[in-house]
Amino acid sequence: LLVPFAAYAVTMWALLRRRRTWGPFPIPRLLLLRVFHQTPRDSWLIDTLDDSWRRMGRFDLTVGLDLAVRTVNALALENFFLGRVHRYFFRSREDIKERLPLLPQAMALDGRYPLNEVHCLLDTWEWVVDALVRDARVVLMDLRGLSASNTGALRELSMVLPWVPLGRIIILSDRTTDDHLLTEGIRDAWSRVPPDAPNFDRTHGTLRLLRCSGSRHLDARAVD
Repeated sequence: LLVPFAAYAVTMWALLRRRRTWGPFPIPRLLLLRVFHQTPRDSWLIDTLDDSWRRMGRFDLTVGLDLAVRTVNALALENFFLGRVHRYFFRSREDIKERLPLLPQAMALDGRYPLNEVHCLLDTWEWVVDALVRDARVVLMDLRGLSASNTGALRELSMVLPWVPLGRIIILSDRTTDDHLLTEGIRDAWSRVPPDAPNFDRTHGTLRLLRCSGSRHLDARAVD
């Protein structure tokens, strides 16, 4: 009974190992930027990306307290209890330049690429996001629940629009999103696009806005 299982395991391991070493092709990267909330939100979006995007490329996620329980791993817990949690935070431009390229990107044996939890301090998060934006293949902005207090999310919008082709930017909203604020935020971001930015002439596709219905099943299918 063990022989077929062993043969299957060896074959699967060999195929995954071969897939991990295919070509010197750049690994696609998805950057998820979000509105941070004090209370936890439904994690269907992370679950969907775990089963879809992570089969194709690396997934970078800015982490806050609202997703701490969902994204925390054993190593993070160990460092927290040992008082070494500061190791996860980027503290300067030099630190960002040195450590960001070292984030994991190799495929695991389960056939998925890493989910990198990126922790930022208040005085360095803009530098971190700017560096991640420049290398991202796709930027997914979860602006559900956007309100006037979410100035950071609006700032990130102005950092994404100039540099990422519009066809590779997806904005999520729902009934809790302040649509007027979002529209004004997009207009303000366009007004600040520098002349040397790729999107200055606005010919790189169309900005996509996905309105979530509130149904986990339907919204997950739309994102997938």
